[in-house]
Amino acid sequence: MKQTLEHKLKFKDGLAVYIGNGIKTNLHRHYALEIALSFDKSFQIITNEKSYTDCTFAIIPKNIEHQFISSPGDFQVFIYLDPFHHLSNFLENEFELSSLIITDLAINKKISFPSIQQWIDVDNNNLFETISSLVQQLTRKSHIENKTDYRITKSFQFISDNLNKDISIKKIAESIFLSESRYAHLFKTQVGIPFRRYVLWLRMQKTIQSIMEGNSLTSASYDGGFSDLPHFNKVFQEMFGITPSAVLKE
Repeated sequence: MKQTLEHKLKFKDGLAVYIGNGIKTNLHRHYALEIALSFDKSFQIITNEKSYTDCTFAIIPKNIEHQFISSPGDFQVFIYLDPFHHLSNFLENEFELSSLIITDLAINKKISFPSIQQWIDVDNNNLFETISSLVQQLTRKSHIENKTDYRITKSFQFISDNLNKDISIKKIAESIFLSESRYAHLFKTQVGIPFRRYVLWLRMQKTIQSIMEGNSLTSASYDGGFSDLPHFNKVFQEMFGITPSAVLKE
């Protein structure tokens, strides 16, 4: 293991892997489905309804407020899947995730996870293959199908291309020949969160990508469509329970 590693982030096409050491967050929620793995010691997850202890694996549904506490010196891997991503949809459909956090699934299914070193060595180009293989093990499926409505899929590209502008839900609805109310309803049904919250999530992703490309926090915040750096900092802490500088430092 690379003992000098403290934090590492990989990110591509709606999927992300964050590797951290001795993570402790505040209560937070975000719009990704999250998978958490630990390798040497257990961790704790606290929600508004329950405290989960002695965990080495967990699936945390999107929009669930939670706090993560791990042991100092231990490494954890956090896998984030966009709510629109078909891997996320597949896990939700398979396990009917709502408020449930699964802590014993990996043991029951005898999952063989990649080692911490393998996660460290994963690059952005094979991120999908690595996560897809894990999802297939969890669900015992050899093929994963994307069932997102084509009209919603079509609108994703328009949103992504206009994150630094004032995005009009009415204009997007008209472009796919739906009324504004029908599109808003279909979007929430398909993606699982309201349109505006999803836009905020995409802005967060674009800002993080900009930072990873070497831009300053301030410049990246504008690239992602945030009004300023304090706005980005506030939303980041609300979503991840930790400051951007702690996660995105060199």
